[in-house]
Amino acid sequence: MRAYRHRLVAMLFAAAVAGAAVEASVAPPGFAGPVLEPLEELPVAPGVRLQTYAFTGDAGVSRVYVLSAKLRGAPVRIRTTSPGPGGGVLGLASVPVQASWVSVEARSTVVGAVNGDFWTGPPLAGVPYHLQIREGELLSSPQPVGAAWGLTSEGQMLLEPVRMDAVIWTAGGSRSRLLAVNKPRGPQALVLYSPSWAASTRTGPGGTEAVIAALTPPLPLRAGVTYTGTVSAVVEGPGDTAIPPGSLVLSGAGEAAQWMARVLRPGTAVRLRIDLWGESGRTWNDVIEAIGGGPGSLLRNGRPDPGLPSVEGVHPRTALGVRGDELLLVAVDGRQPPYSTGVTLEELAWILRGLGATDGLNLDGGGSTTLLARLPGEPGLRLVNRPSDGSERAVGNALAVVSTAAPTGVLRHVFLRPSRLVLLQGSAWPLRVLGADDVLAPVAVDPGTVRWAVEGGVAEVDAAGRLRARRPGEGWVVASAGGVTARVPVRVVGAPDRVQIEPDPVVVDRGSAAEFVVRASHEGQELLVSPELFDCRISGVAGTWIEGHGLVRAGPSAGGEGLLTCGRTGLAPASARLVVGKSPVLLEGFEGPWRVQALAVRARASVRVAQRPLPVRLGTYSLELAYDFTAGPAGTRAAYVVWPDGLPLDGRPRSLGLWVYGDGGRHWLRATLYDALRRDGPGITVDFTPKDGLDWVGWRHVQAPIPPDVRPPVTVRRIYVVETDASRGGRGTLYFDHLRAIYSDTGEDLEGPVVVPRTPPPGARVAGAMPEIAVQIHDRGAGVQPAGILAMLDGRPVPVRWDEGSGRATLVLAAPLAPGLHHVKVEAADRAGNPSQPWAEWSFTVEAAPGPAPAAPGRAID
Repeated sequence: MRAYRHRLVAMLFAAAVAGAAVEASVAPPGFAGPVLEPLEELPVAPGVRLQTYAFTGDAGVSRVYVLSAKLRGAPVRIRTTSPGPGGGVLGLASVPVQASWVSVEARSTVVGAVNGDFWTGPPLAGVPYHLQIREGELLSSPQPVGAAWGLTSEGQMLLEPVRMDAVIWTAGGSRSRLLAVNKPRGPQALVLYSPSWAASTRTGPGGTEAVIAALTPPLPLRAGVTYTGTVSAVVEGPGDTAIPPGSLVLSGAGEAAQWMARVLRPGTAVRLRIDLWGESGRTWNDVIEAIGGGPGSLLRNGRPDPGLPSVEGVHPRTALGVRGDELLLVAVDGRQPPYSTGVTLEELAWILRGLGATDGLNLDGGGSTTLLARLPGEPGLRLVNRPSDGSERAVGNALAVVSTAAPTGVLRHVFLRPSRLVLLQGSAWPLRVLGADDVLAPVAVDPGTVRWAVEGGVAEVDAAGRLRARRPGEGWVVASAGGVTARVPVRVVGAPDRVQIEPDPVVVDRGSAAEFVVRASHEGQELLVSPELFDCRISGVAGTWIEGHGLVRAGPSAGGEGLLTCGRTGLAPASARLVVGKSPVLLEGFEGPWRVQALAVRARASVRVAQRPLPVRLGTYSLELAYDFTAGPAGTRAAYVVWPDGLPLDGRPRSLGLWVYGDGGRHWLRATLYDALRRDGPGITVDFTPKDGLDWVGWRHVQAPIPPDVRPPVTVRRIYVVETDASRGGRGTLYFDHLRAIYSDTGEDLEGPVVVPRTPPPGARVAGAMPEIAVQIHDRGAGVQPAGILAMLDGRPVPVRWDEGSGRATLVLAAPLAPGLHHVKVEAADRAGNPSQPWAEWSFTVEAAPGPAPAAPGRAID
């Protein structure tokens, strides 16, 4: 763990329910400063609560949401979920959708949920990478890499790597081991499919499949049970065998298929058994709910797992932790500075430890990070965090917290919304009162019966429930209804320390309007701000005006670029660029459905959807184009990505924008458009790069200008890489992401930092074993993100000391270097998330230290 210079601040906010308080977390040994600052706590259901924290890491401040569920002595159950109604493993669905199906199936109330395990991409999208068990049914087998959380039938929580021992045998004694359950079939694999997988095996041709029927005991499929059955059909070749209800399908490829063809016939009696074992040697056969994650455990017995990667970068994260008899579900927002930057895996482990967890597991993060909760007095689940994609992503599975407590309908509590009241002086904000019963289920409250009061004199509330902040200070807002009272702390701030306009830039098209909001914060806390407090003005753009508060309108003749400025007496104004034009429009994000084909001329080409760890710039997937220019006859060679129906463009964009992960092949990247005059034939060719210009390795954003004489409607049909020099061949792989139509210069930061080797120079020979190894990093846009600097020395991660003033990053060596050749690679990212282009990669040689001088004749060497 690198030494974070933070100190723990124990700020205790009074909870909305009397007697509840936010617990101060304990700083790990070696920490000098704050780890987690408690911000808010809310009860959710008996045994379930929601807490919000601020975590300060090397990259900045991140918002942390923690849903805790007490699994002993409380009416709480945990359910893993799947994408389809009825529990189908295959497919993708958002966490709210999956949680809604649990409520229907369980006839109970889901009061919280988070996204779950990592999952596969197309063509079999949504398959969990690791173990999943739901209500005792084995839905997905474990992997050799990773770990799993499990809940036994006795209520004990387990967290460790898990392996599967599974075997099928015949009455004649022939047996074979099963490699997986409900997973895509590999080249030599023997895989078992249950009806919970899908309607059919979804396998390709070339294997053998056998339907096993008349199972005793009947399904669902459980670990620790020996099943007997009879082969009802054996199919060789076509694959994708239907899975009848109540039956299993055994699917083999390679040697496994050969074994099946030799041994299995219709009528063959078989037995099969699956056992699950934890790394500790404990059986997992009694586990009724389980979900996996990785790359391993985050925490083991209160200590970060020593095998954790240390160079994963800062991202949104999801995790679970075990704290005694409580399950902690944790979501950390990211990629949204200054609200929340994100954390590394190492920081995530220390967050769990700071929360008191002894064991922890990393779940799928990034744009998948989603946490829902039923806030007290509200009828359903609410999205608590802010997903970095802007909305909830469809995912492969999830974890749901279910309350089995029966509502009484009797008013026992009242709650205020918003529940955190930190306002800028002079602001007015509407308050709502929500009622709840003994189990925090909603009970209606007549707003006309609510009595209001404010203690401390810092604010006042009118009869309609509108809170107005009068003077700086702290106090309490008190609301009473039906004999029940709620007291919520209120703080009024006289002057914010940060004011900004979002979005920046504000882009408004001619003849339309665009919304903006003025945000203010104080000491890292966002303030509730009345829009009318700020006087907003436009400069430099004719034909535009402000309507009301938070709306810019542009007339039909407006054009150009200027500033939107919002200020208030006594405060420094905030400004944002105002651009009259059209925001970029996403044409293809490669997130599905996938409508592309490959085409080649004098070459070979193939396309497929890629997901991490392959290069993905944004979202979950990118498109991989593999080309081989050595395979065809001489002449111009090209490999195409083709949209058979075309991608329609709205109006007449100025260019196409595309993220490209280059391979350094020095080819030519182009696209083909068609318009109203040219619907067929060669079309209109536009260039993303000059000839021989695809010369970089890594991600880079490129634009292809569109000729001004194109006549709408315009469509994009092809993107292709081409080599016109018949003497040059080569093969390689490119990755594409986020193809957009660009209409205006909106000032987006799409250019990453440049990393340049400084010392030792490339190819240098150095005498000392502890040389200074440093690079220079500069970024012309949002600035270098310190946590995005990743250094590798001889293939191993090395800590970096970053000097923002000089732009110099120096590798911190833990030990002297051995004599010989050493290889350095340093990558970086900026605060807008753009990767470095180029990164720095070079080698140098450490010379062997000179030996002792030869001794003079007759003299000894000491």
